[in-house]
Amino acid sequence: MSPEVLQDAYGHHHPDFLQGAATAIGQKPVRFGGRNGGQLDRGSKSGEKPQ
Repeated sequence: MSPEVLQDAYGHHHPDFLQGAATAIGQKPVRFGGRNGGQLDRGSKSGEKPQ
């Protein structure tokens, strides 16, 4: 197997490639000002509608 084939087939498993994902996993989620003012929609309690 040539180095080019190895990189093309399995390069996405290299720790350097996965560094961005590993960093993002440990951070708080980014909230955008969507329809619910940037809050995550977690559903309702006892039949209440989310604001």
